[in-house]
Amino acid sequence: ASAAFARVLRFQPDHLGALFHEGLLLARQRRYEDAEHRWRRVVDMDPTGSYAMRARLEMRANTDLETALEARPGG
Repeated sequence: ASAAFARVLRFQPDHLGALFHEGLLLARQRRYEDAEHRWRRVVDMDPTGSYAMRARLEMRANTDLETALEARPGG
């Protein structure tokens, strides 16, 4: 899937679906900063779109996860 999204983005760098889903893949790899960068691009390009709404939810979920991990003893 990663190669497919990279291929789409090579030819259409502003493809909202590919950016959003690439962000999901990056988050699953625990590359949260990279994922958030993709999602912020989606929100910036189409703030009222369905991918933007989903991107905001993903960013919020990842922020909550990071906060929880930092709150753990030794985190």
